[in-house]
Amino acid sequence: MAEAVSELTGDVPVDGSEPPGLHLRAADLLAISVPLLFGSALISGPDRTREVWISFFWLLFAAVLGVVGRLIASRSAHWAAQAAGSYYIIVNVYLSYRHVSPLIDRVSPVVYDRDLQAIDQWIFGTQPSIWLERFHHPWLTEILFISYSLFFFWQVALGTLLFLKKRQDFHAYVLLVVAFYLLSYVMYLMVPAIGPRFDLLSQYQYPLTGVFLAKHIEASFIDIPMVRDCFPSGHTGLTLLTLYQAWRSGMKKFFFVMLPFGLLLIFSTVYCRFHYVVDLLCALPFLTGILLLRHGLLTALPDGIYVPLRRRGMARASA
Repeated sequence: MAEAVSELTGDVPVDGSEPPGLHLRAADLLAISVPLLFGSALISGPDRTREVWISFFWLLFAAVLGVVGRLIASRSAHWAAQAAGSYYIIVNVYLSYRHVSPLIDRVSPVVYDRDLQAIDQWIFGTQPSIWLERFHHPWLTEILFISYSLFFFWQVALGTLLFLKKRQDFHAYVLLVVAFYLLSYVMYLMVPAIGPRFDLLSQYQYPLTGVFLAKHIEASFIDIPMVRDCFPSGHTGLTLLTLYQAWRSGMKKFFFVMLPFGLLLIFSTVYCRFHYVVDLLCALPFLTGILLLRHGLLTALPDGIYVPLRRRGMARASA
């Protein structure tokens, strides 16, 4: 029975033979340790301002949220407990994204947009987002902004299908998503860039205009927690990784439904002036590295780690 529970949930079953404990998968180790590292780096410097302390406590909360979620999942095979032990990651990666900006200010306060533009210019002889202005059409703009906004939907949709149908593949997928998000934040620390929508704004002949929703979607991406998040393109990398996982998990219908929207999404990153093409190109080796990292972590820690936690009464008895 214990083996059946473990196979279903991916967690260490609690069958009464040992004290309840904390089961941490490889994804959880990343989701807990990376925000802690970001937070520790923030308060290690001399400029511990109020903003720095606020970001530190939110990053600490993101890590604690991971521990709490895993405690819940480690104690029950119920689907709600298992969902709490994995979907906490949505909040975890958002808080890490929202509060990494002060660390970027310290590590690399200068943006690298001109360098990325120079690479695009060397490859194409022009700036691709400016060149694409010739194809501007309100309906095309509308479709591409909607496609861009569906970025999170596809990830969550595939995750939900895998959670319901293929739990082991779901855990591997969670590791893939967490690793990409958190390590891409490390790349933002190394190569911060604000993108062509800001740095090339004066060079566009006219603003992009849609039909119904495009202007609202575009406006929603103006006032965001952190804008130096261009390199590499997460929209490109995670869209490709979602398609890859769908195919590998046998979700062929999902793959073919998502494929045209995914291709439009990737194209929209340049057309809608969010990214340079080099951001997209460098997402490919980055996601390859993430796949290799996942393979290594799942090989080294196929069952994660299990930390026994003694009850207070049991601690007194042993004393």
